Amino acid sequence: MNVLNSPYHFVHAGEVKQSAATILATELWGFQNAATTTSQIDGVSIVSNSRRPVNGYTSVGVSQPPDKFYALLQSQIGLLQPASPANLTPNPEQTLQPGATVQSNLDYVGRNHGYPKSYGHVAGDSRGGWDLRRSNFLYVDGHVDIKSIVDTIYPKSEWGDKFYSLAQ
Repeated sequence: MNVLNSPYHFVHAGEVKQSAATILATELWGFQNAATTTSQIDGVSIVSNSRRPVNGYTSVGVSQPPDKFYALLQSQIGLLQPASPANLTPNPEQTLQPGATVQSNLDYVGRNHGYPKSYGHVAGDSRGGWDLRRSNFLYVDGHVDIKSIVDTIYPKSEWGDKFYSLAQ
């Protein structure tokens, strides 16, 4: 493929501001229901979705599910906003079902570290019952930090100053 004529947008390192405060990757849940989706072939079957992209955004007017935001046109990107604790499920391990629709695919980020399991409240949300375990987050500058998923979105989102899509 000729990169200059590509229909896809490539993100150059210089485009990412504050690389030490911008998350590049994280880990998914260790339970299978978090890594499933509806088949793109028949639209009904539940299939593995372990390649699920993760981002810290939610939609205010796009019918595309969060794990398909990468395919949005640039004109649709403005309809996305950084996720808040209200867009997440406090304990997805108990409530996430195969093929479920979520407001933010941050519900698929694992809460894998910290035993015994504990539940409670988090800053930025009045609901209780949050799984307080933490996950590893890889930042654009190469360092890794372990923290709760809510700490990556509240009080400030660490998922980038803007959303990058593949389409131009």
